[in-house]
Amino acid sequence: MRIAVGTEEQLLRTLDSALDRPLFAADPPRHADEYARRTYAQLEVVNELVGGASTLLKDSRKMAAVLEWTAVVDPSLFAAAAIHYAVVLTSIRDLGRPDASLVTATDRLDRLDAVGAILITELGQGNNHIALQTQAHYEPETRTFRLHTPHPGARKLMASIALPGVAKIGTVYADLIVAGQSRGTFAFVVPLRERSGLTPGVVVEPLPGTSPVPLDYSIASFEGVRVPYDHWLRDSASISGAGEYLDPLGSADRRMLRSLCLSAWASLAGAVGLAAAARAAVAVALRYANKRTTLGRLSPNRPVLDYQTQRHALYGALSEAYAVTALVRHAVEDFLARPWSVEEAPTDEGAITWSPWVAAHRGNALAKAAAAEICAGVAGECRRRSGAQGVLSANRIIAYEGMAESYNSAGGDNLLILLDAARSMIEGPAPDRPVDRVVGDLTDARERLHLVRHQEATLHLELAEAVRHDAGSPFESWNPHLVDAVALATTHQRRLVAEAFRHAVAAEEPGPARDALAAAELLYGLRDLHEHRAWHLERGTLHATAARTLGGLVDAAVDGVGRHADTLLAGLGLPTRRLNSRMVP
Repeated sequence: MRIAVGTEEQLLRTLDSALDRPLFAADPPRHADEYARRTYAQLEVVNELVGGASTLLKDSRKMAAVLEWTAVVDPSLFAAAAIHYAVVLTSIRDLGRPDASLVTATDRLDRLDAVGAILITELGQGNNHIALQTQAHYEPETRTFRLHTPHPGARKLMASIALPGVAKIGTVYADLIVAGQSRGTFAFVVPLRERSGLTPGVVVEPLPGTSPVPLDYSIASFEGVRVPYDHWLRDSASISGAGEYLDPLGSADRRMLRSLCLSAWASLAGAVGLAAAARAAVAVALRYANKRTTLGRLSPNRPVLDYQTQRHALYGALSEAYAVTALVRHAVEDFLARPWSVEEAPTDEGAITWSPWVAAHRGNALAKAAAAEICAGVAGECRRRSGAQGVLSANRIIAYEGMAESYNSAGGDNLLILLDAARSMIEGPAPDRPVDRVVGDLTDARERLHLVRHQEATLHLELAEAVRHDAGSPFESWNPHLVDAVALATTHQRRLVAEAFRHAVAAEEPGPARDALAAAELLYGLRDLHEHRAWHLERGTLHATAARTLGGLVDAAVDGVGRHADTLLAGLGLPTRRLNSRMVP
């Protein structure tokens, strides 16, 4: 089971051919600047091998395959690629109305004469992006814009533009000011740095130290940087020659939602990379465990995978890697089943409460949040079960874990995504509560799906009633129930994962691969139910007798995955040279 399908296998082999080059094969630089410089040089190689960025913009499956590959090879390379392809260039494509100047900038990004960067998060505005303070003042005399940072809190955080000698073109998000009046949030395409130095008026403060996904991060501000009219990613808005602002959407809030449509692509890219990182982490850990023995005195020189603690942890992680892959693959297929365009971004300003990510695309936002949570758990377990080897950066696991932790905020804050998802759910149609009945065989996926659907429907109805009961200001209605809102959204995510996994098994042709996948689905589902059994016991949807059998069922399912472990490990589709971990034989 793979995210990349069909002709992408040839693309992955082409990308693998770069792994023998010194740029990829040599030990990574120790200095942060040199590490970032190598990352951008690697991105140039990737771009050359795929035939330029325009190739990926025309074929989203190829883009997903490239993002998957980069996430395995190096999370920093993935971050650079995701920003360049899935954020900057898709935003220009979807929102731009290009003239000659913007075409020139796009051509430079296509051939990687300049690397894309996104400048959106601000120091004083947190991670919700719905009240940006950076300003873009329109000047009718020159028909250009001037970017301005009005106060220190409006400086852009985490802008990857600090490295000298690497040209950068960014999409800078700012509040458009026309004739002294705010017109809403827009993106502007801004050449920020040439190889010879910064663009005049761009002020960069490099951020010292390291991060889980190292790039040349900085704090950036603007002192009157001039931006051409066609570098304004205006979508359907315009400014007449007489200086009149025209916007058919008719609302600054609606315009903000449309301008932040990039999140649909950013969320999907993050989900693809996180699923790949989860598979990579478990591949490294399991291949190491397969050759590892223990000197414990119960049984010296016994394979470590004979021990139940190790089997539960690593086979459980393996099942979760397949689960998140099923979820993300479904999200990719759903997203690409019909062409998505900026016109689909909502125009209802009430669609946003905490952040714009769910309003732009709820499915992709939830997939990213779930993938980050699952990947963090998988990589953390793999790190712990690999001993001292697990914490060495040369063995990659800790890099995958760091990537997952960084995506708690990258591509949209996960907590805010969950809160907005819960609100959008209860403001939609009320679900039908599944009929109460005695649950049968817990090894039957249909029975487990019944339980998680029942839990979701119950939480949905209870939260909707509680919010109505506490009617008052929006804060007074919601604040007492935010923990319950998170519980509803996470249960909804669990249901989506379970359904995607069930669909993946059903779609597999009968044979050893399907048997192995079914074993992984069983272990994942039983572990999930075991973790949430208390809720079902409290509500009477699971009897105590059935709950007491769960531990033994999980043990048996672990053994079932163990019997198919070689098939499942091979099914991850990760050659050792791509993993490049020193603890993998």
